Amino acid sequence: MSKTRTPTSPRVPAAVRAFALAAVAVPLIAFAQQGGPGGMAAQMAEIGGMMHATAKTCGGYSEQELATMKQQQKAVHLQRGLDAASFEQAFARAETKIAQRWATMSAAQRDQACADIREQIAATAAAAR
Repeated sequence: MSKTRTPTSPRVPAAVRAFALAAVAVPLIAFAQQGGPGGMAAQMAEIGGMMHATAKTCGGYSEQELATMKQQQKAVHLQRGLDAASFEQAFARAETKIAQRWATMSAAQRDQACADIREQIAATAAAAR
């Protein structure tokens, strides 16, 4: 289920969005470090999957933007020695797990969490100016 960018959503440069999403994902790093496949590259692929699920839930990105970000992440991970199948497995595993967590939240909790994330992204974008 894809949500479209609303007119009130700020158009933030891709680099700032990536940084902000990474900053938002910091609390999720513990998940990536627990029991995941060895190696930093696999853990980073998992973080990418978590951010992807979060972006799908909170909206503001088209399916094409999400696909492009995933392919960019995959290219970086391939350069760092992670094979494509391992990237896809780690990414999908984390995306599924976080999507399930989002699904357990009430609509009000999801709305609040997404609002908090948007606020952090806006603050990061403002600080980058």
